[in-house]
Amino acid sequence: MDRFPLELLQMIAVEACVDGGPTGCALSIVSRHVRNATAPARYRTVALVGQASIASFAQLIEKRAALIQVHHLLVTVESLPDNDANSKDSKADDQDSADGADDGPVDELDEDIIEASVMTILRAAASSLKTLFLHIDEHVFDMPQALALRYPLLEDLSVTQFNPNCIADDSGSPGFPQLKRLYSAYASRGYSRHNTLWHRLSVHTPRLETLRLSGFSYTIQVPEFLRVLLDVPPPAPGMIGNQRLAPVAGENAQYRPGSREAASAATAAARLPLLRTIILHHGVYVQKGWCGTGRFAHSGMRVALWKVADQVKQGEVNGEVHYLHPGPPRDSIAELRGDFLDVVSGRDDYETPAVCDLVPAGAHDRICPVAECKSSAAFVGFLNLAALYPMEKTVFLYDSAAGGRYSSATFVATFSTLAPVPERVYAPLFALVMNVATGMRTDARIFFAFATAAVWVQLLFGESIGIAFASFFDTAGPSVSLVSVVLYIAAQAGPAFSASVAPFLAVLAWAFPMK
Repeated sequence: MDRFPLELLQMIAVEACVDGGPTGCALSIVSRHVRNATAPARYRTVALVGQASIASFAQLIEKRAALIQVHHLLVTVESLPDNDANSKDSKADDQDSADGADDGPVDELDEDIIEASVMTILRAAASSLKTLFLHIDEHVFDMPQALALRYPLLEDLSVTQFNPNCIADDSGSPGFPQLKRLYSAYASRGYSRHNTLWHRLSVHTPRLETLRLSGFSYTIQVPEFLRVLLDVPPPAPGMIGNQRLAPVAGENAQYRPGSREAASAATAAARLPLLRTIILHHGVYVQKGWCGTGRFAHSGMRVALWKVADQVKQGEVNGEVHYLHPGPPRDSIAELRGDFLDVVSGRDDYETPAVCDLVPAGAHDRICPVAECKSSAAFVGFLNLAALYPMEKTVFLYDSAAGGRYSSATFVATFSTLAPVPERVYAPLFALVMNVATGMRTDARIFFAFATAAVWVQLLFGESIGIAFASFFDTAGPSVSLVSVVLYIAAQAGPAFSASVAPFLAVLAWAFPMK
């Protein structure tokens, strides 16, 4: 190890230390030589979850600020906003809420310690950060002072909320001059209808390319601004009697021509020339008062977003709008850590159009077609049996009665040799088709595991059921009918039957490998 080139060891450490800290800590205890050689890369990627780790790293970076260069940082605590009906919306709408986000339990956290520790870390690392995930509830941490710092190299930013007060005034230089991607989990907090979000973005993120907004409501006028930003032509004005009126709300939402808001939006759009990918994921509307105005406005926003996204997809527009199925933001600890590691390793999942275009977006979009199509594998296995087993059984029974030259070992060897041949062709071919059709993210190990465990087991299941019935009938007709009934019940038992019947009946599903 002493003869190993130091430069090469440092390069390996840089590529390896992308998991948030475990690899760097492991390298530091290998040997003194490895510890010293990998020291510059040890804190390249840091993931801090919980008050204890945040406070501990704050003390460390305060003592060794000159030696620690953090490039990718995740800071969060166990208390993230919960999603229920008791959410607090922006000041512009006290009764109606669309983001559905509430503040989780914070009693066990020391707010002063968290705020002081996080600010110590950010002040020391702001000049070198390239990725920052900062998801802490507003009741625990004051986000404005964190985002008021200047981050000259930051390219990826993910925060709980990104409201107007989080940015310094417009007189100074941009706070995020190199920022390319921004994700705001609760985008509508603190916003009004006066283009504050878009104005602040245009001033402080001039190189922004991808914007993802979650948990937003109609108050920030997302569809209206998208028409201006992406140059999506508004529909022709409607007619009411003999008076021609420009549509300004609902399906054809747009800024009123000549208004102050339209002029402000045009200015903001001109300052964001690179912003061409917008990912929208608004919350489920929660009625909090007797007035239904907010509900109508939220419904109109949803229809307008669909309209804009459809026009962008069909028209010749230099941009992309991905409208995800409404739901809570992805802000659990596991999801944040997974997104963070994806960004650090160069696999940013929420930017992939193949994933974002799935509406509704969820596991059922892939599980359902796989479950339905995979049920046919059992029938294929039975047909494979029907083409071989009855003939071999007839020969075996006839010969055993006539002379006994066709032994049981010969029968088993013949069937075991010929039966797997079509199975080995069908299983990987089916796995390949399903991976392409459902857009699965896979590698060689997952592909062959799916082909073997999911498909081949189904083939063998169909063969086993077929053997059980075909052994008792001399002709194939009755066995085919009975096996078809059993396989049909098995196909329904896995995906649907076990989830919609009484528990004692759901036990039947476990008798079939489809479950």
